[in-house]
Amino acid sequence: MTKVVEACEHIYQRGNTVDGSKVEDILSNGLWVPTLNQFIWKLGLFGLNPFHMLVIDLMHECKLGTWKALFTHLIRLLYSLPGGSQLVAMFDCRFRQVPTFGNGVICKFMNNTSKMKRLAAQDFKDILQVFLAFLNY
Repeated sequence: MTKVVEACEHIYQRGNTVDGSKVEDILSNGLWVPTLNQFIWKLGLFGLNPFHMLVIDLMHECKLGTWKALFTHLIRLLYSLPGGSQLVAMFDCRFRQVPTFGNGVICKFMNNTSKMKRLAAQDFKDILQVFLAFLNY
């Protein structure tokens, strides 16, 4: 993670470009990108390594059944936290706020995404695409 932090310093504080030579030199030994998400900010203090938790390219490497199992597990984790019911309600509220995108690319989410009732494969793909964006907030 120190490489990512160093690359971010070069970009945001020193004005280097993302595809510039200094940033490329720092990130070249691996599949690093100069982005830190909420998993790092909130759980990095406890030694969480997100590479052990998620596949590098979740959209292309994850089978639908695997994603559904992971999503179910994440909902259960939310319920297990103090105030879990409120967290899940907030989670569902965030999904309801997502606007439609494109012509049938991402459709409007139903009231309780966390309940996962009457979802087709396309719905789970939409949830996955939006969920990856949620990780950055």
